[in-house]
Amino acid sequence: MKIRLATMVDIVAIQSIDVDYYAGSITPVDVLQNWLETFPEGFWIAEEAGKPVAYLFIELLEKFMAVDFIHDARYVHRSDGRYMNISGIGVSNAFRNTNVCKRLLEHAENFARKHSCKQILFIIGVEAGIGNHDIYERELAIALGFTKKQNVPKWKVGEDFYVSDHWIWVKELV
Repeated sequence: MKIRLATMVDIVAIQSIDVDYYAGSITPVDVLQNWLETFPEGFWIAEEAGKPVAYLFIELLEKFMAVDFIHDARYVHRSDGRYMNISGIGVSNAFRNTNVCKRLLEHAENFARKHSCKQILFIIGVEAGIGNHDIYERELAIALGFTKKQNVPKWKVGEDFYVSDHWIWVKELV
C-alpha cells in the first residue's frame, strides 16, 4: 500500500471510490478540483498495485468549527491554521476491511503534528448513512482515539441539502 499526494488525474478514480463509499453519490468535480488547487499537500491517495483505493483530504482551520461538506476551500483553509479538518474521505468497498483508512488518518495526524495543530476534527453522522460510511467512520475514529464532542445542528452536505444528525469528533494533539 502506497500513500501519495493526489493530482487532478485522480479525480475520476476518487469519484469511482465515492460510488462505492457513498452508495452511488459522488463528490462533485468542481469541489475536488477546488480542494486540489487550494491545498494540494493535504490531499492524499492510497493505492494498491498503482490503483487508487482510498483518499483523504484535510484542511487547516484557524478555529474550531464545523465546515460544510460542500464548500470553497479557498475561504476555509488557512496555511497557519491550528485545527485540522477531515474534509473528504473515501475507500473502495474491496478495501474497507483493511487498514487503508487508518493509515491515511495516521498520515494526516503526523502532518497535523508537524504543523503544530491542536486538534483534528472529523464530522461523522449518527445514522448508518448512505453506504454505511458513518458506521465505518465512527469505528475508525474510536479506534484512533477521537471523542464525540459537538453536535452540528445543520450541516450542509449538498446544494440546498442539510442534515442534522452529525457530530464533530475530535482528536486532541496537545
